[in-house]
Amino acid sequence: MMTHWAKYLTVASCLVVAACSSKQEPLEGTREYVLERPQLLRIDPQVRRVDVKIPEPIALQNWAQTGAYADHAAMHLALPNTVTRAWRRKVSSTPADDEKLLNPPVVGEGKVFSLTTENEVVVLDTQTGKELWTRELEVSEDDLNISGGLAFVGGTLYVTLGTGQVYALDGAEGQTLWMYQASSPIRSAPTVAEGKVFVISNDNKLHTLSTVDGTLLWQHSGIEESIALLGGASPAVSEGVVVVPYSSGELYALSSTTGKYIWHEALSFRVGADPASALVDAESSPVIVGDMVYAVNHQGRLSAFDLKTGRRIWSRELSSTQMPWVAGNMIYVVTDQNELVAVHRQTGAIKWIENLGLRSILDDTESVSWSGPILAGNRLLVVATDGMAASYKPETGKRLAMVRLREAISMPPVVAGGSLYFLTDKGRIISYK
Repeated sequence: MMTHWAKYLTVASCLVVAACSSKQEPLEGTREYVLERPQLLRIDPQVRRVDVKIPEPIALQNWAQTGAYADHAAMHLALPNTVTRAWRRKVSSTPADDEKLLNPPVVGEGKVFSLTTENEVVVLDTQTGKELWTRELEVSEDDLNISGGLAFVGGTLYVTLGTGQVYALDGAEGQTLWMYQASSPIRSAPTVAEGKVFVISNDNKLHTLSTVDGTLLWQHSGIEESIALLGGASPAVSEGVVVVPYSSGELYALSSTTGKYIWHEALSFRVGADPASALVDAESSPVIVGDMVYAVNHQGRLSAFDLKTGRRIWSRELSSTQMPWVAGNMIYVVTDQNELVAVHRQTGAIKWIENLGLRSILDDTESVSWSGPILAGNRLLVVATDGMAASYKPETGKRLAMVRLREAISMPPVVAGGSLYFLTDKGRIISYK
């Protein structure tokens, strides 16, 4: 669990002051883990003989938003068996300790769109990595160096910022089409569907905007949290329903047209003496496949719900801040304990478990956390904060290959047009073709 502590953000000022006001000599003695230890995951015998079914790959041309689609269900993407590095391009200055890139780039119409911690949009050519245009966005305040996210749909680039602003830009040259100011900072990427932009702000409010002019169509509020993980999940939209994950651990299903309440569930709640033990963020985006919703949260559970009624079909104790990847009859998840897990979609039973906890190549004392997976070219791809990228066989969890990228990566790669793109923590995009 300690691998994700670097992502904790305490927004209660008293906690920040207490942590930073002075330096103290380390105490002697053995350090003990005082928070609740995670339950060990085990393979379930009832699915040992279940065949893993992998859907045919989709030749995706545009990675438009989180999870490629508004429902976050990209399934299996086409990618050649062998890819080699095509280009690498620095798009952002190396973030300082108080700065963070939180969301991967998006790809569309032959362009790669990225967002820096300085609120600058940088657009590159997918074939060459050549810079096509940049746009520094005007912000309401300049003391929040935390980037938001992007979506590129219908030729328009939608941008969320840590200052709480939502921009719609012309994708060809970057001119502003409209701007909306939310009630608090935004860390998650927008979801665009049905002529609407769905955005979650840090005060646990869903803002639903018109893609035409940015008009606020309706709002919904969850329980506001005083502490939360640094990051944020994006809503999932399908069949007239928007599923909203809040940092309170709540999951709401609402009418995407009117905001009318359909159902809600608490993924989990835990309270302890240490503030971090109460973090139950749904930091990973939910996934909608057909009439099912799959969601997981930090210090909580992976659960399957009926989209229309909210009935919980099954639930599995499993903690993750990564979006589950649904494909065929399996769900693939990277847990907070650096395990890559295959979970049976119909029952929640665990098919296989692979430990990702490999030695760091950057610093022997540095803890490593893994992000992903995505399923592309019949292999599960994961990346790590020690500069490694690895692929695994989806049927068995056997490791297929490992590549040393030499730069820390804290977010999954994206795939579009048969190419693979990584955004490193130092603000560099690396393209493999």
